[in-house]
Amino acid sequence: MKCNCLNEIKERAIRELPIKSDSYKGMVIEKVEFDGEGFLYDDNTMLHTLSIPATLYHQPIGRKKKTEISFTISYCPFCGKLCKGGNDDT
Repeated sequence: MKCNCLNEIKERAIRELPIKSDSYKGMVIEKVEFDGEGFLYDDNTMLHTLSIPATLYHQPIGRKKKTEISFTISYCPFCGKLCKGGNDDT
């Protein structure tokens, strides 16, 4: 089975960031690109909270057409378990 987790996270960011985050309220996001992603595992447990740099491409706000952000994840995107050292602050 092919994993689609990262694409699902991108689609969710496009849909939900303008609604749930004051920083992106009203922004029309057209595309999200991860600039690098990786996961550290030990004995099938994700080891660390990870920060994934990303670029949001959106309709112009002034002259600005893209915004660089970081997604911080505390849960394994594959099984949903809290990673070691992760914060459960959802």
